[in-house]
Amino acid sequence: MKFLEGRNDKIWFLLSIISGLGFLALWLYTTFIVEFKENAFGDKWVFNEIVFLSIPKKIFSTNFNIVFEFKLITLFVILGIFYWIFGLEVLKKIFIKLPILVRKLLFIISLVGVMMATYEFIWNFTLWNAKIVSLAIKNPDFINVDMDGLAYLNQIFPVNLNFATKMYLLALFISIYCVYYFYKLISTDAHSSNA
Repeated sequence: MKFLEGRNDKIWFLLSIISGLGFLALWLYTTFIVEFKENAFGDKWVFNEIVFLSIPKKIFSTNFNIVFEFKLITLFVILGIFYWIFGLEVLKKIFIKLPILVRKLLFIISLVGVMMATYEFIWNFTLWNAKIVSLAIKNPDFINVDMDGLAYLNQIFPVNLNFATKMYLLALFISIYCVYYFYKLISTDAHSSNA
């Protein structure tokens, strides 16, 4: 593969493969191994966590263990962003050879992606906050309820709002990076033609 000639290209490729395999493994694990009765789509991604480090309580003289853990959806989003960014860096030599028109079209598509993902992210986040406020007004003891379980209760297809918001956040970050990436490729071409 000619586009993997440099040391940096190989590093980007390796990082892309590692994060892509992690992304795939996490999806397979959550989809086929995690058993969880979902009330709304995405609940199993939100209510299951992976513990990376647990510090015993006696080390810091606390009444509880200090735990560093991530929800499955949070890890999925992190690995997805890494996979996408590292993959684009691997393909830079291929994209730079595309005609300027194609690169500009990819830039415009990325801008549309930012617009759509921003709208959906804000919509989901606003809906999630509105449900929290609504429940808090109805029930003063609501603060004790786990807010991760709030769902958009569509009768046909209820969706966990934590899950949906983080998925749109993934789409938003990827789209923003694509705008930056393709803008750099377009401006590189403009600078070289002006020289």
